[in-house]
Amino acid sequence: MDFIDLNNLFPIKTSDFKDDEVFDIAVIGGGIVGTAIFKEFCEQGAKTVLVEKDNDILEGASKGNSAILHIGFDAPPETLELECVKRGYAEYLKIREDLKLPILKTTAMVVAWNDEQLDKLDSILQKGLGNGVAELDIITAQQVLKKEPNLSASA
Repeated sequence: MDFIDLNNLFPIKTSDFKDDEVFDIAVIGGGIVGTAIFKEFCEQGAKTVLVEKDNDILEGASKGNSAILHIGFDAPPETLELECVKRGYAEYLKIREDLKLPILKTTAMVVAWNDEQLDKLDSILQKGLGNGVAELDIITAQQVLKKEPNLSASA
């Protein structure tokens, strides 16, 4: 499979296009969703242009995200949201493998800050396990602070 090298496509100024140039598809917005859509259309052979208002792609909310690959532990079961998360996760892993991209395997924590939140952890765990996410566990406050010593002691 051939991939589009987005670094060689940007920046293109509107003056680079011919006045009568025609595209099959124009994707508006170069965030994570826009670039993913752009990639799909290009791979399907459509003459596609990506239009972004900023100086570079992934400048807005996509640039400021947490960079954690969501696995669907808290998505509502049997929903389109969960299906999209699972499919997106699988697609990301395939793209990562195809492009030989590095990945830093990390973990994430849902931290309870009070008794009410603490009472909800087991239901979050059960929902995640029910959604097919196997690598979940509840850890103690001491384990949390050992992993993240700069968190408040009230975690």
